[in-house]
Amino acid sequence: MLRKFTPNQSREFLKRGFNELGMNIANHEIDEVINKLDGIPGWLTLYGYYRGVQN
Repeated sequence: MLRKFTPNQSREFLKRGFNELGMNIANHEIDEVINKLDGIPGWLTLYGYYRGVQN
């Protein structure tokens, strides 16, 4: 089981993923997601997939 990411780890995780897709997501959007998903890696991954791939 993965432990929750810290806010900084969550931010870096999302930014790296979006960067790989060539996307630039606003910091306020990333901050909102981090606050709502509470650093849970699975939810951050799912959000990144829907935002980046499914759009």
